[in-house]
Amino acid sequence: MSVPNNKNRIKSEVRNIFEHHNHALVGTYKNGIFIVDLKNYKVIKQISEFNGLSDNSIASQILDNDGNIWISTFNGITILDQTYKIKNKFYEYHGLPSREFNTDAASKDEEGNLYFGTLNGLTKINPKKLLSRQSTHGLHFTELEIYNKNRTETFSDLRVTPEIFSDHDSLKVSVNFPDFYKHRFDDWASTLKIDGIPEKNIRINENDIYIDKLARGNHQFTLNSLANPYKEIFSINIKRDYTKISGTIGLILFISTLSYFIFRNRIEKLKLEEQQKSLVKTRMAELELTALRSQMNPHFIFNALGSVQYFIQTEKTEKADSFLTDFAKLMRKILESSKSKFISIKEEIELLELYIGLEKMRFENMFNFELIVDPEIDPDNPLPPMLIQPFVENAINHGLYHLTERTGHLVIKFIHIDDHNMECIIQDNGIGRIASGKLSKPNHKSRGLEIVKDRIKTINSQADIKLEINTEDIYDKEQAYGTKVIIKVKYEGLN
Repeated sequence: MSVPNNKNRIKSEVRNIFEHHNHALVGTYKNGIFIVDLKNYKVIKQISEFNGLSDNSIASQILDNDGNIWISTFNGITILDQTYKIKNKFYEYHGLPSREFNTDAASKDEEGNLYFGTLNGLTKINPKKLLSRQSTHGLHFTELEIYNKNRTETFSDLRVTPEIFSDHDSLKVSVNFPDFYKHRFDDWASTLKIDGIPEKNIRINENDIYIDKLARGNHQFTLNSLANPYKEIFSINIKRDYTKISGTIGLILFISTLSYFIFRNRIEKLKLEEQQKSLVKTRMAELELTALRSQMNPHFIFNALGSVQYFIQTEKTEKADSFLTDFAKLMRKILESSKSKFISIKEEIELLELYIGLEKMRFENMFNFELIVDPEIDPDNPLPPMLIQPFVENAINHGLYHLTERTGHLVIKFIHIDDHNMECIIQDNGIGRIASGKLSKPNHKSRGLEIVKDRIKTINSQADIKLEINTEDIYDKEQAYGTKVIIKVKYEGLN
């Protein structure tokens, strides 16, 4: 799209363009949506967070059967009517699997249902049903009332931990439910948990929880909603009222007790200081590993969604149905594996077979696949999840995809070295790294392989498993004939 002057130039990174009647809705990375008149190419309106958009980074745009425009962003969904006025917005707390959506991951089926890819998987939306739903403030604790003989004390902001004296007689906690969730007494009462309080001291009436006198200390209230996977939590700190203790005796007791705890905590702190230094390093490494794995899973799921979109666009109904079935299995296994620091070799192989099967369908069997597992390999030995898949993906998309003179062949081998060492080899007969690099976009880097390198560095900083990656080019009479990746695994934690 070109424009006649600088005044109407869109100085933003454009993510997508959606044509609607005589206008184009240009979605950008950080400046919302620009509405352009296609007759004169002038920007006639900008929709951003300033005037109601859920977020300025636009992921995708799609039209429902009633003419509403659904815009997914990096913070929920915004719906525009045909005149580009904001009709409604939905966020993660309304029930979306994630607040952040994947770029250009949106589709519509024959029944008018919309599908969006998010960082927590695929979500299906019935536009009519969702737009007709009443607004809600969500599940939350609204108020705390403390009763004693002389006064009643009320706390309305439960985001701050209330501190009350132990001389109270009883208390009441009020709960607000989403107006779309028609709860029953047994439904929500069965999810209520209050740390350190016997059930006999708790009574529930409608939306109120009545509790007898609480002992001193910290008490946590936890309530789950059966309508979505989120829960509401707040805490109460019950403390002693030292003002009622006799002057001198109370002051001496307070100072003595305080001195004792300060002295004891100081002694314990000195004893634990050296131990904590080493634990911090291990904990930091584990947190880095978790963060890197959370980046890899959305990256892989987005690539798979592209395969689903391909079959839908080419109207290959049977393949699309088969693909979606296997894709659902793969998504479930990925989500299950992401909960663990390690998975078994057997589980990793199952993930690889599902993924490669999907790629063979997408590329219409343009390559063969062979899996060889040494019988001496213990299938229960651990591996970091999704370790091998990025190298397989790289072999298919950059090596085998560009073959024209021979059928592609992909081999994955698991080789037993000894009780503490094994190797995984990923080998293809593709065009090789040099030729593939010439076909790639300038300055292109594989994000998946970068994440794998960072993960390996983090994993190697811990004591359980050591990993080493080597890549070799294969030649036949000085002609590039594929690539071989060798992943060496050393188990230092096995007996």
